Amino acid sequence: MQKWLHQHWSSTERYTCTISNGGCDANAGCSHDNTTNAVECTCKTGYTNTGVAPNVVCTDTCTIKNGGCDPNAGCSHDNTTNAVECTCKTGYSDTGVAPNVVCTDTCTITNGGCDPNAGCSHDNTTNAVECTCKTGYTNTGVAPNVVCTDTCTIKNGGCDPNAGCSHDNTTNAVECTCKTGYSDTGVAPNVVCTDTCTIKNGGCDPNAGCSHDNTTNAVECTCKTGYTNTGVAPNVTRAPSAMELVIQTPVAHTTTRRMQWFAHAEQTRAPSAMELAI
Repeated sequence: MQKWLHQHWSSTERYTCTISNGGCDANAGCSHDNTTNAVECTCKTGYTNTGVAPNVVCTDTCTIKNGGCDPNAGCSHDNTTNAVECTCKTGYSDTGVAPNVVCTDTCTITNGGCDPNAGCSHDNTTNAVECTCKTGYTNTGVAPNVVCTDTCTIKNGGCDPNAGCSHDNTTNAVECTCKTGYSDTGVAPNVVCTDTCTIKNGGCDPNAGCSHDNTTNAVECTCKTGYTNTGVAPNVTRAPSAMELVIQTPVAHTTTRRMQWFAHAEQTRAPSAMELAI
């Protein structure tokens, strides 16, 4: 509060508050000292004295160190009283105890109000809070709300109808894995699930048929008619024919070595004298 009196005026012509606001700043109120009756200039609400005594210069408080507001707050004036008002800027929330205003990054307060499966960030231009669903989740909310839903629960996560949808253990990204009985024939990263039996006979023996187990849909290899499975499970290998066995298997006799000749258990011809002699 500044007190001053124009001493060069006569005692009857003292500078009073009724004349040009007592010489006070336009944004100051003029009053008189209770003892001397000298003019006193006092900055009005919303203004701060920046003058050098005895001068009183009233400056908008908001222009001085942001009006004492938090660095992340805007300074303004109440429309009625002109008192300083501190309002947190976009992207910040007031965590102070009234009347103090403390502006804290909104994203650090309950994830900025975002879905638990969303990340909180700020718009590069406005600094407004932005909620973005994390990897493996899809926004199913109605704008501006962001509701993050497990992507696998939405149209099988975009996977092939014959694929299962799951998440990578590290990144939580969607992974499509062909179900039992199907093989991936897509070009990475696309997964296209094709009936395994249609691809190189499902890996079955050329003389086996490929089918699927009724319960698990796993590939089953079954030897065709005329062939016998001689493989060690789960391998299926056809058995050689009787003729192949005869040709490959010599039989010893007491005095000579002869070859048995069979054709599916039927004798096709009698051996010649020459053959017997051999």
